[in-house]
Amino acid sequence: MMEALRAYAQAAAGLVGEPTAAKAQEAGQVLLDMVRAEVARTVARLGLVEAHEVDALRRRVIALERAVEDLRAQRPGAKKTAAKKAPAKKPAR
Repeated sequence: MMEALRAYAQAAAGLVGEPTAAKAQEAGQVLLDMVRAEVARTVARLGLVEAHEVDALRRRVIALERAVEDLRAQRPGAKKTAAKKAPAKKPAR
């Protein structure tokens, strides 16, 4: 984090005097990179995952479920059975 702050301070210091669009853009990019790095560290520390990781796992689960269904269908004498219904709940008194 300190290294990113130093880089931002150096980029911002370049704005002193004659600020140009290029210098301003560079300082903004350094700040954006610094914020992104801090967010990534915080997300990792909290144990969160990114949306693309969740999507990849969701696709993998779907593929595994299909593979299981295919294997079940290949078993000799395999029949599709209906899911058992849960017993009816008794009415409250």
